[in-house]
Amino acid sequence: MTQNFQPTINIHTAGAGAATPPPDPSLRVKLAIAFLTYGPELSDEMLLFKVANPGDKPVQLTSIRVLLKSGESMVFPYLQGQRPLPCFVDPYTSLNFWVKLSDVEESIRRRNYTGAAKIHAVATDALNNEHVSNSVEVGH
Repeated sequence: MTQNFQPTINIHTAGAGAATPPPDPSLRVKLAIAFLTYGPELSDEMLLFKVANPGDKPVQLTSIRVLLKSGESMVFPYLQGQRPLPCFVDPYTSLNFWVKLSDVEESIRRRNYTGAAKIHAVATDALNNEHVSNSVEVGH
């Protein structure tokens, strides 16, 4: 007995039931002016960067910089924080990083800014995605 074999050909086209690619890893960045506490002592005023990962996969954070209104960036090669950069931000967690506010304000003044300056933080991940924070005013 001979069987006839009929091959099945499946043609897959984009948009026709194709799986949606996963979204890029996303970080949430919040910029604030705050004090660190050391027991009963308070630190100098700090510029605080809070980087949160609301997703279910770790995201590698490679750098944090401050973006000025002029488009210039201030980079912090040795930013203090809960972990040294680069580092992974685990799913559903956040990490804090900080720098002395007076150092940031001094650097801004050296760039010929006078009065208050509105700044944003930009966190960059290992895929080169940039995550922008809220703005704060410094140099009052």
